[in-house]
Amino acid sequence: FKDGIYDRPYRDPSLVNKIEGHQKTALQTAEEAITLLKNTDHILPIDPAKVNRIVVVGTPEALKVYTGTGSGKVEGYDQVDYPTGLENIYGSKIIHSRTISDDQIRSADVVLYFINKHAGEGSDKPFVLPRVDSMVNRYAALNKNLVVVYSGGNGLAMPWLQKTKAFVFAYLLGQQSGTALARVISGAVSPSGKLPFTIEKSFRQSPAYDYNKMRDSSYYWGGGKRDSRMMEKFGPIDLTYKEGIYMGYRWYDKKKFAPQFPFGFGLSYTTFDFSKLHLSSTSISKDKPVMVEVTITNTGSSAGAEVAQLYIHAIHSKIDRPVMALKGFKRILLKAGESKKIQIPLKLHDLAYWSETSHDWQVDHGRYEIALGASSKDIRQKAIIQY
Repeated sequence: FKDGIYDRPYRDPSLVNKIEGHQKTALQTAEEAITLLKNTDHILPIDPAKVNRIVVVGTPEALKVYTGTGSGKVEGYDQVDYPTGLENIYGSKIIHSRTISDDQIRSADVVLYFINKHAGEGSDKPFVLPRVDSMVNRYAALNKNLVVVYSGGNGLAMPWLQKTKAFVFAYLLGQQSGTALARVISGAVSPSGKLPFTIEKSFRQSPAYDYNKMRDSSYYWGGGKRDSRMMEKFGPIDLTYKEGIYMGYRWYDKKKFAPQFPFGFGLSYTTFDFSKLHLSSTSISKDKPVMVEVTITNTGSSAGAEVAQLYIHAIHSKIDRPVMALKGFKRILLKAGESKKIQIPLKLHDLAYWSETSHDWQVDHGRYEIALGASSKDIRQKAIIQY
């Protein structure tokens, strides 16, 4: 009340003038987020001039979803769904209706199958999606050129992955979702998103496996219900976060689990080379940070963006530490054949861990490996620094 927030106008008419700029930002954000996880035989991009029929299939929700639910729901305005975005580029070459025949699927140049998973608080989200598994198998049997596009906020089981030509992770792209995806599918934009989490092959690899198992070995939601709203029956249960400091990709590294897709992974329509790693110094101190420099070259035939990722590894650590830890990243856009140097700063605190003995951040003297690459499992250049 004192700051006048309660009494200020509900609407600000002047903000209407910013709508066009917001739309451009929404489109750019969505385009840069889209992550290409598989692209066999370079089926993507699909040149509008070289294709005759693209069949689009999926539930009505999967074809229109662009935001989460509950506190994750943002309405936006002038929302462009996936079929509309594709039709704006491919026109009548897009075949989309409630009833698509097997013959239409067989005769299509490409089949785009859209899937999604609810994203919102208040219920558990299954890792395995049996209906999706069944439908992918069906479409793949009818047409070998199957591309799966997934909208959601976390991972899923992919027993069908080998049967698809391409897999696109679209997250929840906001109001310009259809336009952004169509621009990536058509090649107007090269995908450059990177996974912000690990996708395991099996949920048994996850630290959250058996999270709802009670002391008597039963499951408090039965193991097969849609959600976990059974508090009235069972009351609260203890949840153990057994990964400790090994959150995210650190868990899979520590357990030596080979993921379906690793943290930081994402393909492009072009390729990149990392070379000429250079450190401003081979030693680091509180007053002397190290600048890590590497040259990235676009070795493909089209423009694209790469995200260089810097990880550290404590060699011969005295304590239990993650195998690798992300400490910096840099996105760079390059034309075909172009090379540029990028720099990522590394400070002494980047080598620190929280000491349970001193109750403070601590850096141990010793050697540390600097690793640069295109994902946590695709390291291209390494060097050693001393503290």
